[in-house]
Amino acid sequence: MAPSSKSTPAMMRIAIAGGGGLAWALAEAISETPHALVVLTRSAEIRASFDEFGCDVMEVDYNSQSSLRYALRGADLVLSTVKGQPQLNLIRAAKHEMISRFVPAEWEGALSHRSGTEDARDPGSQDALSALRDASRSSRHPMNYTVFSCGLFYEWFAPGGLSVYQVASEDTYCNFQGALFIEGESMAATITENNAEGRTVRVSMTSISDVGRFVAAALDLGIASWEKEYKMRGTQMSVRDIVATFGRVRNGMLQHPINTLCIPLNHKADTTLHKIATTDIRYIRYQDLSRFVNSSIQSQDYGMYFLYRRLKNAADGRWHFGSSNLTTALTNNHLMTFEPIAFDAFLESSWGPYS
Repeated sequence: MAPSSKSTPAMMRIAIAGGGGLAWALAEAISETPHALVVLTRSAEIRASFDEFGCDVMEVDYNSQSSLRYALRGADLVLSTVKGQPQLNLIRAAKHEMISRFVPAEWEGALSHRSGTEDARDPGSQDALSALRDASRSSRHPMNYTVFSCGLFYEWFAPGGLSVYQVASEDTYCNFQGALFIEGESMAATITENNAEGRTVRVSMTSISDVGRFVAAALDLGIASWEKEYKMRGTQMSVRDIVATFGRVRNGMLQHPINTLCIPLNHKADTTLHKIATTDIRYIRYQDLSRFVNSSIQSQDYGMYFLYRRLKNAADGRWHFGSSNLTTALTNNHLMTFEPIAFDAFLESSWGPYS
């Protein structure tokens, strides 16, 4: 890693909570730094996955404060990839152990672009951020926190979707392939192209591996100087271009949505079909999204509910931001030593030749 213009921060002990793909990417990148690393996991069975990084792996019970406190003892920084009650318990234990800084599992979406209405359906997120705000205001031993926002993970568009990578998203039980814009196997796509103001919907995105690299590089900034939120991205694209790029890489036609991506018959009149080069997509108008969200809840069609909700989140700018302040900070300190992978290159490596 290239030297910073500042003095090199002291070696730290870093705890990564979770054993999925994001935890693995963080461990891989941080193992290239001089910092000591421990991975907290529910199951010792994943130990072999982290052996190559030379880090400690500790089996913990997320329902036991004594287990968590013991695992966190002596750590300076906690990077969480777990959500819900396990993360709340982790925050409580970290505060008790006087951890200097906590990074919550809030990796997707800039904080300022989150709708209170939408986040009310993800109470674990709200509760975690509230607990961290309280911990940072403690008069005795304040615990600082930083949110790393990457937009969307590229891996939503990989074979099998985000679930294959065992990454905790806001809707963990609905993160399969096809749950966001595109169903790759059947070559189906559904998007909302314009937002409430008629502007093109754009999304910032980053690969999981690059998230690990960004965080590892940020360590050389010194965690004492970290901001409340760092935004990073590998690319930003319109949702139309995301679909077009996917179709080009897969070398095929994206047909009308079926199964989990189909439009209910009573919604058919509200959709139009657009053709982009060799890619067919189903287009849903922004003004219809709230009604579709509500009707899918009433019919208990949760596959469609999450699709419509995510389309609305994208249209409302949940996963888009104009500037990447982490990239700026790393560049200014001569720490931006890697080039994030491009979206088309990621798709090519994930899907391989189209057949």
